[in-house]
Amino acid sequence: HKTVVNSFDFWKVRAAKLSNPNLVVGNYFYPRQFDAANYDSHAVYGSFPGLEACSAAIPDRLQFMQFLYQTGAVLKTYNGSFFTCNYLVYNNSHVSNLTKAEMSRQFGGQVSGGAYTLYRIAYTIEQMDREEKIIDNMIKWGVDRLITDNVGRLLRKLGRARQEFPNCIPGKTGIISSSHIYHTKKQPLIIGHRGNPTAYQENTYDGFASLLDKKHVDGFELDVYLTIDNKLVTIFDSNLQRLTGRNINVYEATYQQIADLTIANEIKYGNNVFKFSKRRPIPLLEDIYKLFQDKNYVIYTEIKSTQRSDLRVSYANRVAKALADLIAKYNMENKVLIFSFDTYNTMVIKRLNPNLLTGAFFFRGEFVPGFDSKKEYLKFSNLSKCLRVLPNGPKFTEFLLMTGAALKSYRGAFTDIDDNLFPRFLQKTNLTTMATRYGHTPSFGAGVIYRMASTEDQLKAAEPIYKAMAEWGVQRLVADDTDRIAKLIGRITSGSKRPISFVSLVFGLLLLFMAV
Repeated sequence: HKTVVNSFDFWKVRAAKLSNPNLVVGNYFYPRQFDAANYDSHAVYGSFPGLEACSAAIPDRLQFMQFLYQTGAVLKTYNGSFFTCNYLVYNNSHVSNLTKAEMSRQFGGQVSGGAYTLYRIAYTIEQMDREEKIIDNMIKWGVDRLITDNVGRLLRKLGRARQEFPNCIPGKTGIISSSHIYHTKKQPLIIGHRGNPTAYQENTYDGFASLLDKKHVDGFELDVYLTIDNKLVTIFDSNLQRLTGRNINVYEATYQQIADLTIANEIKYGNNVFKFSKRRPIPLLEDIYKLFQDKNYVIYTEIKSTQRSDLRVSYANRVAKALADLIAKYNMENKVLIFSFDTYNTMVIKRLNPNLLTGAFFFRGEFVPGFDSKKEYLKFSNLSKCLRVLPNGPKFTEFLLMTGAALKSYRGAFTDIDDNLFPRFLQKTNLTTMATRYGHTPSFGAGVIYRMASTEDQLKAAEPIYKAMAEWGVQRLVADDTDRIAKLIGRITSGSKRPISFVSLVFGLLLLFMAV
């Protein structure tokens, strides 16, 4: 009542059942049996007791093997109870297109199917990850048993693990150094996303400079690409079409090619169109660092990726060196926070200068089924065990977020999340729980607050979440509209209008005088 007996050799299973009729017995099916060119199913099973007539009636090798599989004919000859297939046999149209219910009718009763061998120990991480969809299809079909080399991974995939996340990477995450100006700010910090994009084009010199008039703003975020001639420019898009109308990849262009262009004075975000006073150039990161060298502002510096696998390693090394050198030149080590959507970029610059403050960002797309969550971490040797014991997709991303594993892999010190993810993941837990996993109280930020692409109704609907984030302990709020978030959390009491500059004041008084 505890043992089941099966074999790749139907004859052996039959002999076992004949020797003890009380045994629960079954048989295996494997892919080679359905390769008619190289496997003679008649030679192997044509003389099997009870199958002689079937073999004669079905002369085609493949059709005979399909018949044995789909009808339970072999099991019927010796009163077998189950079959187990190589996982490649399931949902293989070359073998069978029958549903479990259809097979049950062919069997004349219950169908009990198992599958082997999942997550083989000899497989690479990529090979195991490719099995995920196959396993999903088998479960959907109604498989009863799954045989695996990696029990922990399968239990986690099925949601049955006693421990939600494996302890596969030791140690703690990094911390924000006490010498960093970050600690001089009141939490949560208000960070201007791409500068001041509701008033000036995103990632422009004028937009960053305008924040100097906003005393409630603690810093800003900017995006960085490296040109082909090793100049760091601040721009979000890898291609200049959207912002300048020119189809040029930033990472393939010289700085002079980019310097000759300007950003449009009208930009569409979602269904919202923002108009600006004039076209503006794409600035060098050096000019921004130079402007804020002696200012008390936190500067989020996001390293953008080319999205090209053939350039990933070489580009990461080039951009890391250029950025590390620029930070050293302007003594910005205690002002910048560095991250990238491709964590490999972050790891490389952290190795180049361990004193730099680095972190991670998780966006909503990483939690969508089918997303390749592991792709960017395959070169992280200290995450190799985690990569093997966890299934790919959203669960792996959740593991990285909730345990600090990504940060531990390169001693990162902060985590930012898409604001839409906060209710789903962070609001349901607390910083004390997170501290146990991270090794100390983690530093969380969220963005983008008051997105320019959102409707007014969407922005108002999100405000309770923004408040909840601040109350929960989110330490940074990255916003498109810094005035509005400052007002929401009580940093300023006025509306979201920009402060009136001296020039504007003089111009307004002049108009008033002329009217009189």
